[in-house]
Amino acid sequence: MTNGGLARVLADLSAEVTRIDLAAARLDRVVRVARDVLGVDSVGMLLLDEDEQLRTVATTGDAAEALERVQERLGLGPGVDCSRDRTVVAVDDLAAVPAYAPLWHELGDRGVRAVLAVPVGMGHQHVGNLNSVRTEAYAWTESDVRTAAAFAELIADLLALSSPGPSGSAPVTAGEGVEVLGHLHVVAPDQDAGSNS
Repeated sequence: MTNGGLARVLADLSAEVTRIDLAAARLDRVVRVARDVLGVDSVGMLLLDEDEQLRTVATTGDAAEALERVQERLGLGPGVDCSRDRTVVAVDDLAAVPAYAPLWHELGDRGVRAVLAVPVGMGHQHVGNLNSVRTEAYAWTESDVRTAAAFAELIADLLALSSPGPSGSAPVTAGEGVEVLGHLHVVAPDQDAGSNS
């Protein structure tokens, strides 16, 4: 390889790393703001990878981190159902839903009680979901659903802007969503002292 060729490869690599770092920083900010605006204890995000498997790409606290990891492992939970059915799944009390008994068994002491899962889609393509978590049982409202859905749309826009292509304009595929962000596992530390998330 010539010096010019090597320089071009390094410049391309540097641009790719910068693009991924910027996308991760933006996602970190969006999930933090979602947590604060929704007034929940934590927020997590699952995206589909190139094999159509849900993968954790962002969380704002221990409760969301635990939820996302257990959903990934068991293939069960509000986020899994949200992705499969491409619809909002609102669980007011995880302990009271028999279908989620295996999930509750693993999460009962981890600060996960109520979960609101909203789909993240780009056009007609589903790429993942955003999960809001409360440590106590909670009756989710239409306002909660609308607000979470607005954040899901913002995340879809962020993924589209972060995808490869001229000026980030190419639409991201489900697998590319995780390619852009999934290798980074963004975990936004809780900023509220003494918070249970």
